[in-house]
Amino acid sequence: MREVVLIVSGVLIALSLEAMWQYRVDRSDEQALLEEFAIEFQENENTLDRWIVLHQSVASSVEALLGYLESTGEGASVTLPDSLIALIGKNPTFDPELSSLDAAVSSGRISLIRSPETQSALASWSRSLADAQEEEQRASEQLYRELLPILGEVALIGEAYSWLISDVRDIMRGGVGIERPTSSSFMIVDRRLINALWVRYRLTRSAENELQILRSDLTDVLALLGR
Repeated sequence: MREVVLIVSGVLIALSLEAMWQYRVDRSDEQALLEEFAIEFQENENTLDRWIVLHQSVASSVEALLGYLESTGEGASVTLPDSLIALIGKNPTFDPELSSLDAAVSSGRISLIRSPETQSALASWSRSLADAQEEEQRASEQLYRELLPILGEVALIGEAYSWLISDVRDIMRGGVGIERPTSSSFMIVDRRLINALWVRYRLTRSAENELQILRSDLTDVLALLGR
């Protein structure tokens, strides 16, 4: 009987030591995972702030052009600076770096995070990201399927699109995209164009609002990550 007690005691001690060791390993892995998330989300924070500003710039340019076209009247011929037109054709889409988070979810390592608040904040971020990307997709489809074809019919655009391409590349490299073309474009005021611009304005503002919600969720995540 004594031998049995010793054997059982030895097994229990071994299991306890193994559990303690595994706990330490898990906590070390959890800390490493949280640090990876913190780095990744800080990078996304900087990118997201730039993209929100870009959405605001697009919406402001659309609003300014609408005001001018509606005050001019249908059928009139106008000449507008490409600095105004170029922003309208921008198609900002926020594509965050999520390699660490995606890898943690797919591998099951996300379960290492013990904090329910952190788990909830990450889930909220993911939902808000999906909503924001859906709104940006709607804006993108309207731009390419409706607005740009109409612009192609009623406008002779100068340097606007060559500037657009180079400026978006500059923003993606971390620049602020402040340069503007100095040429002008000829345009006929058309009701279809005005209607499409109003849709463009509403969709851009809607996408911006979703990004603002995403920004708030991002702030919550970084606070829980200690950043």
